[in-house]
Amino acid sequence: MNPEMLLLDEPTSALDPIRSGDVRKLLKEFVNTGHTLVIVSHSVRFLKGIADYLAFMGKSEIIEINTTQNLLENPADERTKEFLMHSELN
Repeated sequence: MNPEMLLLDEPTSALDPIRSGDVRKLLKEFVNTGHTLVIVSHSVRFLKGIADYLAFMGKSEIIEINTTQNLLENPADERTKEFLMHSELN
């Protein structure tokens, strides 16, 4: 198999921190070879450094989309700000 894109839902939810790091490294290699990833995750820490863009969703709607850096450093929506305030980044 040589997929151009992977769609992943919480790829590290049942993994310990060491295995999560292994998966993160593997996914970064996948992206660095020109492939596309779409990842659904509550783990902002896991996504930081992998994702070029983040889409923050709530109640089945997209609340905001921005580059990872902009969304994490300057979220536009109060719901995004509140989520990030309670995330594992802080």
